[in-house]
Amino acid sequence: MMSRPERPTHRGQLLEAVPNISLGRDAAAIDELVAAAGAAGAYVAHRDTSTSANRTVITLIGSPREVVASCSALIDTARHFIDMRTHTGTHPCVGAVDVAPFVPLGDILGNIPRADTGISETPPHHASPHPTGGASSPEASTTDISTATLAEAIESARTLATWAAAKHHLPSFLYGAAATVPAHQSLPFLRRGGINELARRLATGEIHPDAGPSRLHPTLGALITGARDILIAYNIQLSTADPKIATAIARAIRTSGPPDRPHALPALRAIGWYEEAYHCAEVSCNLLDYRITSLRTVWQAVKAIAPQYGCYPVSSDIIGLVPRAALSEGNDSIIEEVGLNLCRPFEGEARTIEVACWRGLVR
Repeated sequence: MMSRPERPTHRGQLLEAVPNISLGRDAAAIDELVAAAGAAGAYVAHRDTSTSANRTVITLIGSPREVVASCSALIDTARHFIDMRTHTGTHPCVGAVDVAPFVPLGDILGNIPRADTGISETPPHHASPHPTGGASSPEASTTDISTATLAEAIESARTLATWAAAKHHLPSFLYGAAATVPAHQSLPFLRRGGINELARRLATGEIHPDAGPSRLHPTLGALITGARDILIAYNIQLSTADPKIATAIARAIRTSGPPDRPHALPALRAIGWYEEAYHCAEVSCNLLDYRITSLRTVWQAVKAIAPQYGCYPVSSDIIGLVPRAALSEGNDSIIEEVGLNLCRPFEGEARTIEVACWRGLVR
């Protein structure tokens, strides 16, 4: 049996991974999966659960080997808690660990000095929970943070896909910058129609995995992993409970769609649904490049369109972490303007990738 990729005994360059698991309604099971990911090596920087989507987004920070080991641990553990044959939820998905992108962070870490993070200068030294790991490196307190490259992110995705196919017979697809087939660069293309449609496409030979069999795993489904740029998952709550209105607004603002839509924005994916936690319809967005289309720009577009449907944006929230630069424009914070503190508390600096990386380094 193929063993899980090991945790290294020292930390090198940092890489982010953002595995999305198809589990959002069993708190104890989610705790088990998150604990398994943390024990395998990476720092669990954040978790965000939606009961209506039946999904949890986990943000991991560590060396390439650490984040691969933690994603592997999630797959190992998911087989005990997730059965895709009975899964329901509003979010499109094709697997128990549905998508696991690896994200190179580039020069983002130059945005914040350690003194601004509130993290003590001397890190706590503790024993690793992983049998192959050692104590936290004393050098961690003085080492400059560096980030893994896109090539390392791609290699991490390939390693995870190969391992998942060999150990669990999971059909594994590479997407984004790791894609080996041009069409597979698009995550929506791979998830189109959900798990039942993917089963059909595999059976007919319309689509082929990069590793593993051309059939779904009975309970785990499929795995999509790859490499991509920093993405912001941003949801806007509306003053209506009608998901059809949220869908109409999403279609009006997202990049894909008919031409001549005055509010269509570049580098934006969006769908609409009903969010049980807030008892309202929600426009769920992925900002593929926040430097091209900002949080403020998306908020203002929804604010302009919503009155056509007799509603308005009430609040917004971010799933996972966000670059520090995305929370301001010029010298002005946009947190209050876009309603990030209204539906639930937003922790500001503590929710930034920069702070998470510092914490991951000194743990």
